[in-house]
Amino acid sequence: MRTPDPNDRRAQQVTLAEYGQELADSYAPLMIGVLKESIFEELNESEVDQLVKLLKRVRDSATGLLEVAHT
Repeated sequence: MRTPDPNDRRAQQVTLAEYGQELADSYAPLMIGVLKESIFEELNESEVDQLVKLLKRVRDSATGLLEVAHT
């Protein structure tokens, strides 16, 4: 579903319809399992911890950029 972005007239916000969200939610556990098996099996516990910390920093930086862009 598309709705106008309240902060930017040029942009549209896209969200899943209820059925789409339910479908995505049902696949989430499967996808997490696949990621764990395919990516994390090659990393030891320390490497996984380090990766999680780095990904959180990336997420926080991206969130900060989005907040700045919308002010």
